[in-house]
Amino acid sequence: MPRSTGIPACVNFPVVGIGVSTGGLESALSLLRHLPADAGMAFVFVPHPGPAQDSLPPELLSGATAMPVLEAESGTPVAPDHIYVTPPHTIASISHGVLEITASTEAGDRPMPIDAFLCSLAEDQKNQAVGVLLSGTSPDGVAGLEAIKLEGGFAFAQLADPADHGGTALDAAATAHVDFVLPPEAIGKKLTRLGQALCPGEEDLSRVILLLRNTCGVDFSEYRRDFLARRIAGRMAQNYLRTPERYLHLLQKHRAEIRALFQDILIKTTRFFRDPKTFEMLKNPVLLSLLRNRPVEAPVRIWAPGCATGEEVYSIAICLREALEETGSMLPVQIFGTDLTEEAIAVARTGICDEHIQAHLSPERLRRFFRKAEVGYQVTREVREVCVFARQNLAKDPPFSSLDLISCRNVLTYMQPVLQQRILSIFHHALRPGGVLLLGSSEDVDAGPDLFRALDRSHKFFSRQPIPGRPKVGFPIRQTPEPATREPDQLEALPERAVEKTVEAGAAEPLAQSEIAQIKEELFLTADYLDAIAEQQKAALATRAELESLKELLEDSGIAILVLGKDLSVRRFAGSDVGRSIRAIQVPDWTELIVRTIQEGCPQQAEVQDAEGRRYSIAARPHADGAVLTLIARPA
Repeated sequence: MPRSTGIPACVNFPVVGIGVSTGGLESALSLLRHLPADAGMAFVFVPHPGPAQDSLPPELLSGATAMPVLEAESGTPVAPDHIYVTPPHTIASISHGVLEITASTEAGDRPMPIDAFLCSLAEDQKNQAVGVLLSGTSPDGVAGLEAIKLEGGFAFAQLADPADHGGTALDAAATAHVDFVLPPEAIGKKLTRLGQALCPGEEDLSRVILLLRNTCGVDFSEYRRDFLARRIAGRMAQNYLRTPERYLHLLQKHRAEIRALFQDILIKTTRFFRDPKTFEMLKNPVLLSLLRNRPVEAPVRIWAPGCATGEEVYSIAICLREALEETGSMLPVQIFGTDLTEEAIAVARTGICDEHIQAHLSPERLRRFFRKAEVGYQVTREVREVCVFARQNLAKDPPFSSLDLISCRNVLTYMQPVLQQRILSIFHHALRPGGVLLLGSSEDVDAGPDLFRALDRSHKFFSRQPIPGRPKVGFPIRQTPEPATREPDQLEALPERAVEKTVEAGAAEPLAQSEIAQIKEELFLTADYLDAIAEQQKAALATRAELESLKELLEDSGIAILVLGKDLSVRRFAGSDVGRSIRAIQVPDWTELIVRTIQEGCPQQAEVQDAEGRRYSIAARPHADGAVLTLIARPA
């Protein structure tokens, strides 16, 4: 659970973990040359072992800075304006601000000392942690930057030199686990501004929270104050401002900066199958247990609040599909993903992701559940169709009901205990008896200990506990309906009619006003989600219309594109030949080329001529379970 939730006293100082891969010495020296001696931070350099670099000699680094440069030793408390360098062949960690150094074992997987330290730094220093990744070609450090982002800290990556053809910094930037992607000297300057930015006090924080609420419609007053202060400090550094007063003046004059701060507060660090061992547990035993002896008409209902751009939702959908196949079940599936921002939800609905997902997916899952898109990959339609995304404010909007699983990872960690307790009560209300709650690695159910019991505390699986009576959830009545939602009077009479019918039937006592209000709110939310489904269908129709326009364009251009199955039958063609065998088209010598493309999985090109002497350029590329052919008529 979060540490202190009070107003930050600003007596603590940031601790900066700097990962340096092979070839990163010059980058490290350049960064140090642009840091002042009174930066107000502690710096820990962690080299990644490689053939050309096993260590960063402290004497080399000391020539680029006036700060003391020391070799890190176990039991050393870090101090501001000091630099520590971890020795070669060691794994460094930090606990309560004190360094611990252990020998690296040679056996097993390749050591990842940068990841190890940055993950330890994130856990220990929370939002005071800063991670920097310099140079190199190793993936060591990317997971560490993600851990720091998830705790509300700041992550930097070196802007890759195009001549280097990639590298650690570029990979980290591509996976969106960084706040700033800059050259080493610019990283030094930005760190300086971040360290010099003054923490806002209670009055300033309250004014910023009010501006955010009035502009973005979200109340952050029950979020952790230290977390909010650090995100504000980051925006101050980005705008070259040192005092909260000047930043408030900027917010008051420029609504765009309010929205930029809003986006920064909403940490969107996510990826497919984040924490693989957690997803192994999710599939077996959690999902397999939920499916066992389940009635065929009972849908599997899952909710992922705070889903960002949808990777978590799709990962759960893939696991569930695999579990259904293993059990031979044919159950209906409903998976709901919600988030505070419409921008994130719009991305989630497309199911489109970049090339870097390959690093987090097995070849089998990539082949089965993703299709190559124009840019990156897209989740297959069969997976997208069971996932519904919509905007929702978890703190005030009613939840779904009769859920089998709620996955809410790394959302509660940014909230104060009072709000955490309210959210846990909402989750308890939403889950069916025996339902499962999945939380993030740094989260727990301490704010609602009577509501859940641990199934696997190390992987953060909890089971809903039965409690006597109906839990008090207390959804506020929506005063101002969201755009495109129903007006209150459209649903006003429904609960009252339900009460009348209940009394007439001689059943239970009439519903209380609080229960009537709750039913109304559930109806509001149901209407909103039906709107979300309608929006997805509208988007699908728009895409279909665009494809029809593209088809007409291809027909007018004289370029023929055919999609063939393994049996060489035409699956798609801008004409009337669907279902006709390609062998029936009288163009010699190209059947062998197509078969070779399908069997070998390699693109083929050739110049061909039909029976009437017309010449064509033909290109064949493997596609799904067949091939795609492009024919372009050549001038006579």
